[in-house]
Amino acid sequence: MTDHAKLIYAAEASLDGVTDRPWLYRPDKYRDWGDVCADGYRICQVVDPSKLDKDTLNHHRRMGIDPWEANARFVAASRQHVPDLIAALKASEARVAELEAENLAMKDAVLGSVSDRMVAAGMMSLDEAVSANALTRLNVHSGMTDLHFYEVWLERTAKKCIAMQAAHQTGENVLNDGLIDFVMGKAEMARSALENYRAALKGGDA
Repeated sequence: MTDHAKLIYAAEASLDGVTDRPWLYRPDKYRDWGDVCADGYRICQVVDPSKLDKDTLNHHRRMGIDPWEANARFVAASRQHVPDLIAALKASEARVAELEAENLAMKDAVLGSVSDRMVAAGMMSLDEAVSANALTRLNVHSGMTDLHFYEVWLERTAKKCIAMQAAHQTGENVLNDGLIDFVMGKAEMARSALENYRAALKGGDA
C-alpha cells in the first residue's frame, strides 16, 4: 500500500460513524466559546490550551471575543474538508495511474518499432497507412485504369513539381520555405517512382 493509499484509508476510517451533517462554529450568539454544533446540538467544545489562564479569559470576556475560535473553526471546517481532500486525492491518484500507464505504453513503443510508436501516438501503423482504406478512392486518379496511364500520370506529376521547383529557383514564383521543401520532396518522389517504374518495365535494365 502506498503512502497516499494509507493516508486515504486512515482519513476514511476517521470519518466512520461521524455525524453526517454540516458542522458549524457557534451557530448562534448564545453558544459557549469553542462550541461546534450540528442540527442545533453541540458536537463538542474546543478549547485552546494556551488560552486558559485567568487573565486571558477575563480579557476575552471584556472584549466579547472567543479565545478558542480558531481551533473551533478548524474542527468545524474539517468535517467537510476531510471528505473533499479524500476525493481530490483519489482523483489525483487515479490520474497518476493513468499517466504512468500512458508513459509505460510510450516507453514500450519507443523501444519497439516506428510502427509501434505510431500506434502508441494514436496513428495508423505503417502497414495500415499503405493499405487500401476508405480514402483510397479519393487518392486514385479517375483515369487510372492501366499501367500506361500510370506512367503518364507519374511523368505529369514529376514535370509539374519540377516546374514549380524551377520557377522558385529562377525567382519567377518564389515559395515559402515550408512549401518549397514539400514541392522538392514530392518532385523527387515522383521522379524516383517514374524511374523505378520504367526500369521495372524493362526488366531492371534502367
